[in-house]
Amino acid sequence: MKHNENFSHPGQSNHLNEHEAASWLGTSVFTLRKWRSEGRGPRFLKMPGAERPGRGRAGHVFYRLSDLEAFTKGLEVETEQGVTNE
Repeated sequence: MKHNENFSHPGQSNHLNEHEAASWLGTSVFTLRKWRSEGRGPRFLKMPGAERPGRGRAGHVFYRLSDLEAFTKGLEVETEQGVTNE
């Protein structure tokens, strides 16, 4: 998974909504939602919302940039020879 190196978030917040996080990770919002429902993927924050009949509580999901970075760091795979900077 390759994250978007040129991602810039407006303002001073280091909290990204799910659309911004998906863009940063180079994946889709659908994938992030699927990972959350399966208990996988990067850590996230869910702000409380109103009760939705039959669907549980609604809320806004945010991702800390540091959590996205930690998630991608955890995906690194060491190779036998490594990478050379030539």
